[in-house]
Amino acid sequence: MSAANRNNNKTLSRPRRKLPQRKLFVIVGEGELTEQEYIGLFSASGTYTIAYTPPRGHHGGDAKSLVKEMRRQKGNHAQSTKPAPTEYWIIADAEEENKNHNLQPLFDWVQEDENNHLAITYPQFENWLLLHYQPNMGSTNPVRDLAKHIPGYGKHKKSIGKYVTDEQIRIALQNAKSAGVEVTDRPSSMTEIAQGRAYYTSVPCLVRRLI
Repeated sequence: MSAANRNNNKTLSRPRRKLPQRKLFVIVGEGELTEQEYIGLFSASGTYTIAYTPPRGHHGGDAKSLVKEMRRQKGNHAQSTKPAPTEYWIIADAEEENKNHNLQPLFDWVQEDENNHLAITYPQFENWLLLHYQPNMGSTNPVRDLAKHIPGYGKHKKSIGKYVTDEQIRIALQNAKSAGVEVTDRPSSMTEIAQGRAYYTSVPCLVRRLI
């Protein structure tokens, strides 16, 4: 065998370098627009993949419909692996328009698996968004107050457009910490996450994972 052939055989037999698996975030959120646009701000990263879905046939969604949709999504994606464990997140409001929600199905679901997480905000996701522009999330009408910062934002047009920047996201994380409104993403009950807080959110737990 010639030297050229021996070298060629060595090249052909060289083991291929395994590419690292990309992490997957499966996210189910109440919002068909606001939450989806917000999560889309992180989709440019090449280190992971995001699959966002709102409950089918629902505008918003109660706890049972959110869990039902998450179970459906979990069945639609490949099983989690040790090198890149899939994380499952449900984004929910603790209360909407002063109507109390039964959140127990969410608390039961999040305890089923260590990769299940809950990004919950009291009372609405817009209260979390307010932290991108002000030092606290306190507002009885966060949709109205958010419109002061996002032109055109309203009950019938909940698009954040390009009004949330990377810098504002980092500011929101700092504001949440300073205001003492951040809570656990794996709560077992409403009592555990509320603890006397007037407003609270666990969305920062998800955001830190995505940035």
